[in-house]
Amino acid sequence: MPELEGLVWWESAADLIEYRLHQNDRATVDAWLRLAHEHDLAYAETGRHRRSLSDLRGIHLTPHLVTAVMQVARRTPPGLRESVAVLLEDSLMLWLSSALLKQLPAAQRQATRLFQREAEARQWLDERRRLLSRPEDTP
Repeated sequence: MPELEGLVWWESAADLIEYRLHQNDRATVDAWLRLAHEHDLAYAETGRHRRSLSDLRGIHLTPHLVTAVMQVARRTPPGLRESVAVLLEDSLMLWLSSALLKQLPAAQRQATRLFQREAEARQWLDERRRLLSRPEDTP
């Protein structure tokens, strides 16, 4: 389980990448998004379904976080099959993030869901695995 500047991440046996941010400073946000983009590229190259859970509970939106997320979303490889669940702390963060989500390209909007409850996020990711996965997705 590598740890980078306030960020812990791992890939489970079920082929789910999990990111947990403990800080929202520039270095942590940049490390998270650089890593997420590297995962995008790797999964696009192999054609596998990329599923991720980003736990942002306990951090707040900053201008840099918003700008960086939008930039990385726009650089998502074409044709990438992905499912992105984002955990947020409260209804205000959910509301603000929903407004920002509407600005993403259509493919990323459809592949991304915001949650306050981890169990619901995991259930949605499991449903997406059943809907979108192919035999080559098995690790």
